[in-house]
Amino acid sequence: MQRYHDYAETFRDEKNKIFTGISHAPDLSQYEIYFKTHIITPSQEFRPDKIAHALFGSPDLSWVLDIINDFTNGISDYTRNTTIKYLPQNKLISLGVL
Repeated sequence: MQRYHDYAETFRDEKNKIFTGISHAPDLSQYEIYFKTHIITPSQEFRPDKIAHALFGSPDLSWVLDIINDFTNGISDYTRNTTIKYLPQNKLISLGVL
């Protein structure tokens, strides 16, 4: 099972000391058969944190929504009545994201 930190690059310096670089996002598109949909409500507009809390129980997981939906414009991608995709919490747990 992978954890999110498993997606970080590791580097060795000249003294062979290991450093971890910036994590890159996991490729969740390969799990498309498990995707569910959610329609953004007016109270969730521009609030990916609220959506992540409602779907995953944690506002800190809004990055998962960004990755799955190819959102690159920040909160402006989260407009009311937009249908977004997400992975169910149990699938994120089995993938090691949670």
